[in-house]
Amino acid sequence: MSKRPAWWMDFLKIYWPLQLFAAKITNIPILGKLFLFCMRPVFSEKNFSISYIPVNIKVEGLENTVLPEKIMEILIKNSAHRIIIKRCSCRDLHNCKNFPIEDSCLLLGQDTITADETVAKHVSVEE
Repeated sequence: MSKRPAWWMDFLKIYWPLQLFAAKITNIPILGKLFLFCMRPVFSEKNFSISYIPVNIKVEGLENTVLPEKIMEILIKNSAHRIIIKRCSCRDLHNCKNFPIEDSCLLLGQDTITADETVAKHVSVEE
């Protein structure tokens, strides 16, 4: 995970709704190639090297299986570092009323050490 400035979350909030539009543009012969050429540096692996652990979502291949809290505890305890994103851009974008927007996303692993403190809160295992 590269160190992202606080404005990056605001940028993603603007960009996220444009994904479908951008995907359609890539199918237009000349315009699509130009679009991909211009946007590739911005959306490189350096900026998007993240993985998600789905929570409360059915995962294909696992019938009626929920990730037990005990396993989550083990993952958290064994992670090299932990951060909690201060504002979930997905929930914020979709005006989510069912779940909190603040302090909602947990990221685990060594690369989270570089997260900008204006975007994420670095937390201990106990937190």
